[in-house]
Amino acid sequence: MIGLNAIDSGICQDTITALETTTVCQIQFEQLDELSANLPKLRRQILKTMSKDLCNEQHMLQLLANKNADQRIATFLLRLSNRFKARGFSESRFRLSMSRNEIGNYLGITVETVSRVLTRLQKNGYIAVENKEIDIINFKALLQLTQESE
Repeated sequence: MIGLNAIDSGICQDTITALETTTVCQIQFEQLDELSANLPKLRRQILKTMSKDLCNEQHMLQLLANKNADQRIATFLLRLSNRFKARGFSESRFRLSMSRNEIGNYLGITVETVSRVLTRLQKNGYIAVENKEIDIINFKALLQLTQESE
């Protein structure tokens, strides 16, 4: 759900770019509020979504503040893997929709660093990279990398 942060002010200042073919359904907050008042399951789902978004934001802040570039990329790849798995797709082989530049912007590192880290992860046998296709070869090693202290 996009725009939940506008509930308080009524103004959504987010800019969203679809990386894949996407379907969008726009619902005004007043309508959503009325529906959720009458449908407790919908209200619970909205609260769960808001909670998940908050957790994701906190996780991202921790990632940017406390992790080096290798850990950021490893975490990014594992989170993508989990998202694909949750949607019924392969967790070990997937296509990156974002360019290396976009990944760098998202993770707070340069495009050159993204390329160097992906190359290093590939040389270490953690992943295989072919264009935008990623194969995670060693989940355990990637997970260990995300948990290392600096």
